[in-house]
Amino acid sequence: MENGAGGEEEYTRDGSVDLRGNPVLRSRRGGWRACSFIVVYELFERMAYYGIASNLVIYLTEKLHQGTVEAANNVTNWSGTVFITPLIGAVVADAYLGRYWTFVAGSAVYLMGMLLLTLAVSVPALKPPACDGVAVGAACPRASALQLGVYFGGLYIIALGHGGTKPNISTIGADQFDDFHPPEKLQKLSFFNWWMFTIFLGILFSTTVLVYLQDNVSWTVGYGIPTLGLMISVVVFLAGTPLYRHKVPQGSPLATMGRVIAAAVWKCRVPVPADSKELHELELEHYTSRRGFRMDTTSSMAFLNKAAVKSAAGGSAARLPGWTLCTVTQVEETKQIVKLVPLLATMVVPCTLVAQAGTLFVKQGVTLDRHIGKFHVPPASLGAFVTASMLVCIVLYDRFLVPAVRRRTKNPRGITLLQRISLGMLLQIVTMVVTSVVESQRLSYARRHGLVATGGGPAPADFLPPAAVRADGRRRRVPGGGPDRVLLRPGAGEHEEPRHGDVADGVWRREPAEQRHPHPGGARHRREGGAVGDEQPQRLAARLLLRVPRHPRRGEPAGVRRAQLQVLVPRRVDGDDRRRHGRSAGTARVSSEAAPMAA
Repeated sequence: MENGAGGEEEYTRDGSVDLRGNPVLRSRRGGWRACSFIVVYELFERMAYYGIASNLVIYLTEKLHQGTVEAANNVTNWSGTVFITPLIGAVVADAYLGRYWTFVAGSAVYLMGMLLLTLAVSVPALKPPACDGVAVGAACPRASALQLGVYFGGLYIIALGHGGTKPNISTIGADQFDDFHPPEKLQKLSFFNWWMFTIFLGILFSTTVLVYLQDNVSWTVGYGIPTLGLMISVVVFLAGTPLYRHKVPQGSPLATMGRVIAAAVWKCRVPVPADSKELHELELEHYTSRRGFRMDTTSSMAFLNKAAVKSAAGGSAARLPGWTLCTVTQVEETKQIVKLVPLLATMVVPCTLVAQAGTLFVKQGVTLDRHIGKFHVPPASLGAFVTASMLVCIVLYDRFLVPAVRRRTKNPRGITLLQRISLGMLLQIVTMVVTSVVESQRLSYARRHGLVATGGGPAPADFLPPAAVRADGRRRRVPGGGPDRVLLRPGAGEHEEPRHGDVADGVWRREPAEQRHPHPGGARHRREGGAVGDEQPQRLAARLLLRVPRHPRRGEPAGVRRAQLQVLVPRRVDGDDRRRHGRSAGTARVSSEAAPMAA
């Protein structure tokens, strides 16, 4: 009953109920008060999800020792599963459990997956050995079947739980606003803008703070915080249960759409009557009792109207199975969904671009000089620039653009959803054009300096000639040093320890400081070929592979001078080892070679 009519409070008019199926009062449930719990949940949940997803390719390559292609493939396979499972969760919620209970069940599964992942990165037995003690040129130890099973098992349990939470949390938020109440309907339009703001705020925290902790503190801390955040988010959501409005499950729209299409195909030879009133439809009271809408038939996609024809050719209804008779409203709802298919098809290419942000772009970020003063930016944190720009744009759009455009267009949204999507795709086109131009310039620079074959980029190390780098990997002054650019591992700083595989990639490797000069003679003694006793460690002190652009001499093609500096420290060897390597224990040597490369 309306306020003021008998002084009683007003019930919602969109069919909202509580968990027991009773109608709810507008003043006691729903609205922004209930949505505050849902928004806080989404903040922590997005922090947890992107705390795993943002740096996943780095963990697979550096900790599980997978190649870049294999790791990127695993990341995209998992991401694809994460986006497919919500289809299953949506069907379960709409047809069986309802949104609330499907969400609660999905949250429990989600939390189990996060706990399993945290154990996988924390327990030493569930991680392969590190590459620090592996000899140069040797492969890193591969993860065992158990280690891969536990880690990927946690990932795909998260994907399964995500299928129960993701399609329902946003719709639960939308259910808190009554479409039949104009003020709440207007609030609902603003809700989704601030919903996206919360999502990007959680992503920003993940791609900055959590990624930094994973790269510089420990993966245990970097995974433990998102797991704790997810626990907090579930508790917050459950705390708001007395304030939520709920919708009764009314069947899956996908099942209805499939039924309409199948019925239309089954009755493909049945003519559609000229009078649309002869098509099958229920009474208006049926829809009003369920707080639904009855739709009138349209001429678009007229073939689907056959699903609402009451009788077959000749007027005999007995020849038609019962499932082939659909209502006009079901047919029109199916038409609306089918009309979205071309729009969804246009989203394929933009989604493929987004997929690169978590794989290729992160690995490319490793090759960049990411130092800001003394601070070293993690590669996965580069995505924070995208998130920050989205946060700013959402505020500007909701608080300034929409009110200004609304006065002109008289549209509550400011601009239509189709116009908004078109504008976003136009901006993506501009972004990709700029990206293409920048990448073309980068490749052109690499070709001019003969760097394409090396797979590296011109990351500035120092304006020093090759001899300016000592055997221990440090710099020293050399008389007459010219402005040649030394190409070290892209992105490697002076104090950064390289990862295993750097030597194999034709770049550089440096040992920890305490293992560089085990002999009192130091690097100088070894460069002169001095013998050292067998009691010294069996380690390779340094190996530098430097490619330096040079001007061609007369009669020589333009190219790159490649200098290879290899210093061997003493080690114990047996007779077989001497014969294999052709030298005795305690020898050391320095070798260099020139290899012209096409510019």
